[in-house]
Amino acid sequence: MSIRPAIKDDCAAIAEIYNHAVVHTAAIWNDKTVDTDNRIAWFEARQLAGFPVLVSEEDGVITGYSSFGDWRAFDGFRHTVEHSVYVHPEHQGKGLGPQAAGRLDRRSATAE
Repeated sequence: MSIRPAIKDDCAAIAEIYNHAVVHTAAIWNDKTVDTDNRIAWFEARQLAGFPVLVSEEDGVITGYSSFGDWRAFDGFRHTVEHSVYVHPEHQGKGLGPQAAGRLDRRSATAE
């Protein structure tokens, strides 16, 4: 398993993982599933904002993704971000979540 920066071609797999969380959990505060184009727009917005999007990959299969995003739209929170870590259900329980969160944390420690 490896964790690497996501690329646009990963967005279909990211959408699949996201949609599973929408349908089967309360982790995402949204009731609507998304398509690949939606995740491409989300990915590009993260890049423009300077937030990392990482994917975990095993044998060429995207097994999870993680990212930072804005916490709240108030000036006092301008230096605060929230992290998101989602793992494909078939790959949960293998330690991918903590590894992805740790990689994000290391990225934030080196950010300006």
